[in-house]
Amino acid sequence: MSTIGIIAGSGQFPRLVARGARAEGNRVVICGFKGFTSQELAEEADVFTILALGQVNKLIEFFRSNGVTRICMAGAISKPKALDIKPDFRAAKLLFKLRGLGDDAILRAVGAELASEGLELVQAADLVPGLLGPRGILSRRSPNEEILEAIRHGWPIGQALGRMDIGQCLV
Repeated sequence: MSTIGIIAGSGQFPRLVARGARAEGNRVVICGFKGFTSQELAEEADVFTILALGQVNKLIEFFRSNGVTRICMAGAISKPKALDIKPDFRAAKLLFKLRGLGDDAILRAVGAELASEGLELVQAADLVPGLLGPRGILSRRSPNEEILEAIRHGWPIGQALGRMDIGQCLV
């Protein structure tokens, strides 16, 4: 049995990840945040805590003391509320090093900080493969050449938007 850590925001996704990780035979350790994470999520965890957003040292110590080596982020953290954080010294140093306050920059910095402590940040689908949709065409109709061309055109644009931190999807 492996011990999985979940950094939980709001919404149903943290619950789905926790349930899926348990179904895969893992021990589940969840850290949520005041004002974002539902206390009811504790029902899905072997170990659960709520911290204030910005308590990076406590977050890392919580996961390390519970034997976690792999962590995923699941759930939403609304940016306007997140900007009200009161960072500990470690979080302040992390924020000071950032080149911008975009989602991508923040997530990369947090991932690097976790990695510096031996905690690997992974995607939820790496922990719970059942979260992914099935491969292949999901509709009754296969895409025609015009739609395939639109996909080929849009895919690199969507990737560039993510790197520039100005959007997360393309319709």
